[in-house]
Amino acid sequence: MIKWPGTVFSSKKAQRLYTKELHDLLSVHTPPRGNLSKHSRFIFIGIKPGHTYAHLSKYDTSWMFGNSSTVLHKALVSLGIYPYFTNVYKDPFQETDGNVDGIIKELSVILHMYTKIYKVQMPTVVLMGDYPEYDKIECTFNDVLFKRIWHPSYIARSLSEDRMNKWKQQILQ
Repeated sequence: MIKWPGTVFSSKKAQRLYTKELHDLLSVHTPPRGNLSKHSRFIFIGIKPGHTYAHLSKYDTSWMFGNSSTVLHKALVSLGIYPYFTNVYKDPFQETDGNVDGIIKELSVILHMYTKIYKVQMPTVVLMGDYPEYDKIECTFNDVLFKRIWHPSYIARSLSEDRMNKWKQQILQ
Protein backbone atom coordinates (compact mmCIF):
# COMPACT_ATOMS: atom_id res chain seq x y z
CA MET A 1 0.00 0.00 0.00
CA ILE A 2 2.85 2.44 0.65
CA LYS A 3 4.63 1.90 -2.65
CA TRP A 4 1.67 2.13 -5.03
CA PRO A 5 -0.46 5.08 -6.08
CA GLY A 6 -4.11 5.24 -5.09
CA THR A 7 -6.21 5.63 -1.99
CA VAL A 8 -7.92 3.00 0.18
CA PHE A 9 -11.30 3.68 1.83
CA SER A 10 -13.54 1.62 4.11
CA SER A 11 -16.75 2.59 2.33
CA LYS A 12 -18.02 3.79 -1.02
CA LYS A 13 -19.65 6.73 0.75
CA ALA A 14 -16.26 7.90 2.07
CA GLN A 15 -14.70 7.46 -1.34
CA ARG A 16 -17.48 9.48 -3.01
CA LEU A 17 -17.14 12.30 -0.46
CA TYR A 18 -13.37 12.47 -0.94
CA THR A 19 -13.61 12.34 -4.74
CA LYS A 20 -16.44 14.90 -4.92
CA GLU A 21 -14.95 17.42 -2.50
CA LEU A 22 -11.28 16.98 -3.42
CA HIS A 23 -11.51 16.17 -7.13
CA ASP A 24 -8.99 18.95 -7.82
CA LEU A 25 -6.34 16.90 -5.97
CA LEU A 26 -6.56 14.09 -8.48
CA SER A 27 -4.74 16.05 -11.19
CA VAL A 28 -2.04 17.87 -9.21
CA HIS A 29 1.69 17.41 -9.69
CA THR A 30 1.96 15.00 -6.74
CA PRO A 31 -1.51 13.79 -5.71
CA PRO A 32 -2.14 12.62 -2.16
CA ARG A 33 -2.46 8.87 -1.71
CA GLY A 34 -2.54 6.05 0.77
CA ASN A 35 -4.70 4.69 3.53
CA LEU A 36 -7.91 6.52 4.41
CA SER A 37 -9.58 3.40 5.75
CA LYS A 38 -11.48 3.37 9.03
CA HIS A 39 -8.51 1.75 10.77
CA SER A 40 -5.80 4.09 9.50
CA ARG A 41 -3.84 5.61 12.38
CA PHE A 42 -1.74 8.27 10.59
CA ILE A 43 -1.78 11.02 7.99
CA PHE A 44 1.69 12.22 6.98
CA ILE A 45 2.08 15.76 5.69
CA GLY A 46 5.16 17.21 4.03
CA ILE A 47 5.64 20.75 2.81
CA LYS A 48 5.89 19.95 -0.92
CA PRO A 49 7.30 17.30 -3.27
CA GLY A 50 11.02 16.79 -3.58
CA HIS A 51 13.61 19.17 -4.97
CA THR A 52 12.56 20.84 -8.19
CA TYR A 53 15.44 19.41 -10.19
CA ALA A 54 15.59 15.88 -8.77
CA HIS A 55 14.61 13.58 -11.63
CA LEU A 56 13.15 10.97 -9.26
CA SER A 57 11.02 13.49 -7.37
CA LYS A 58 8.63 14.53 -10.09
CA TYR A 59 4.97 13.68 -10.20
CA ASP A 60 3.71 10.63 -8.32
CA THR A 61 7.14 9.00 -8.30
CA SER A 62 8.31 11.39 -5.58
CA TRP A 63 6.16 9.43 -3.11
CA MET A 64 7.89 6.22 -4.14
CA PHE A 65 11.45 6.77 -5.27
CA GLY A 66 12.78 10.03 -3.86
CA ASN A 67 15.56 9.82 -1.26
CA SER A 68 13.35 11.09 1.55
CA SER A 69 10.49 8.81 0.56
CA THR A 70 12.73 5.76 0.50
CA VAL A 71 13.82 6.45 4.08
CA LEU A 72 10.25 7.22 5.17
CA HIS A 73 8.86 4.02 3.63
CA LYS A 74 11.58 1.90 5.24
CA ALA A 75 10.71 3.27 8.68
CA LEU A 76 6.94 2.98 8.23
CA VAL A 77 7.04 -0.59 6.90
CA SER A 78 9.23 -1.64 9.84
CA LEU A 79 6.66 -0.07 12.21
CA GLY A 80 3.67 -1.60 10.40
CA ILE A 81 2.26 1.84 9.55
CA TYR A 82 0.41 2.29 6.26
CA PRO A 83 -0.72 5.95 6.23
CA TYR A 84 -2.18 8.55 3.94
CA PHE A 85 0.43 10.89 2.41
CA THR A 86 -0.10 14.49 1.35
CA ASN A 87 1.72 17.80 1.01
CA VAL A 88 0.83 21.35 1.94
CA TYR A 89 1.86 22.32 -1.59
CA LYS A 90 1.29 19.68 -4.23
CA ASP A 91 3.87 20.95 -6.72
CA PRO A 92 7.63 21.51 -6.32
CA PHE A 93 7.30 24.65 -8.45
CA GLN A 94 4.65 26.17 -6.18
CA GLU A 95 5.98 29.01 -4.10
CA THR A 96 5.90 28.61 -0.36
CA ASP A 97 3.67 31.64 0.00
CA GLY A 98 2.10 30.62 3.27
CA ASN A 99 -1.34 29.92 1.80
CA VAL A 100 -2.59 26.73 3.46
CA ASP A 101 -6.20 26.86 2.24
CA GLY A 102 -5.82 23.71 0.12
CA ILE A 103 -4.47 21.50 2.90
CA ILE A 104 -7.04 22.89 5.35
CA LYS A 105 -9.82 21.94 2.93
CA GLU A 106 -8.27 18.49 2.46
CA LEU A 107 -8.02 17.86 6.20
CA SER A 108 -11.56 19.21 6.76
CA VAL A 109 -12.99 16.71 4.27
CA ILE A 110 -10.97 13.89 5.83
CA LEU A 111 -12.03 14.92 9.36
CA HIS A 112 -15.66 14.91 8.24
CA MET A 113 -15.18 11.47 6.69
CA TYR A 114 -13.77 10.01 9.90
CA THR A 115 -16.22 11.60 12.33
CA LYS A 116 -19.45 11.50 10.30
CA ILE A 117 -19.07 8.52 7.95
CA TYR A 118 -16.73 6.17 9.82
CA LYS A 119 -17.75 7.51 13.26
CA VAL A 120 -14.23 7.10 14.62
CA GLN A 121 -11.52 9.48 15.77
CA MET A 122 -9.42 11.21 13.12
CA PRO A 123 -5.95 9.66 12.65
CA THR A 124 -2.92 11.45 14.08
CA VAL A 125 -1.58 14.04 11.65
CA VAL A 126 2.21 13.79 11.43
CA LEU A 127 3.90 16.96 10.21
CA MET A 128 7.30 16.25 8.69
CA GLY A 129 9.81 19.02 9.28
CA ASP A 130 9.50 22.45 10.84
CA TYR A 131 7.66 24.97 8.68
CA PRO A 132 5.59 28.04 9.67
CA GLU A 133 2.69 26.77 7.53
CA TYR A 134 2.23 23.95 10.04
CA ASP A 135 1.39 26.46 12.79
CA LYS A 136 -1.49 27.79 10.69
CA ILE A 137 -2.80 24.28 10.07
CA GLU A 138 -2.63 23.26 13.74
CA CYS A 139 -4.49 26.41 14.84
CA THR A 140 -7.37 25.58 12.49
CA PHE A 141 -8.22 22.19 13.99
CA ASN A 142 -8.98 21.80 17.70
CA ASP A 143 -10.10 18.19 17.51
CA VAL A 144 -7.12 16.72 15.65
CA LEU A 145 -3.97 15.31 17.24
CA PHE A 146 -0.87 16.73 15.55
CA LYS A 147 2.66 15.44 15.94
CA ARG A 148 5.86 16.95 14.51
CA ILE A 149 8.79 14.81 13.51
CA TRP A 150 12.07 15.35 11.73
CA HIS A 151 11.73 15.58 7.97
CA PRO A 152 12.89 12.34 6.29
CA SER A 153 15.54 14.29 4.35
CA TYR A 154 17.25 14.95 7.70
CA ILE A 155 17.52 11.20 8.25
CA ALA A 156 18.52 10.51 4.63
CA ARG A 157 21.44 12.98 4.77
CA SER A 158 23.28 11.00 7.42
CA LEU A 159 21.48 7.72 7.77
CA SER A 160 22.50 5.66 10.76
CA GLU A 161 20.70 2.97 12.70
CA ASP A 162 20.71 5.14 15.83
CA ARG A 163 19.22 8.14 14.04
CA MET A 164 16.60 5.94 12.33
CA ASN A 165 15.60 4.40 15.68
CA LYS A 166 15.25 7.84 17.31
CA TRP A 167 13.10 8.94 14.40
CA LYS A 168 10.88 5.88 14.67
CA GLN A 169 10.35 6.72 18.32
CA GLN A 170 9.25 10.24 17.33
CA ILE A 171 6.66 8.70 15.05
CA LEU A 172 5.32 6.36 17.73
CA GLN A 173 5.27 8.78 20.67
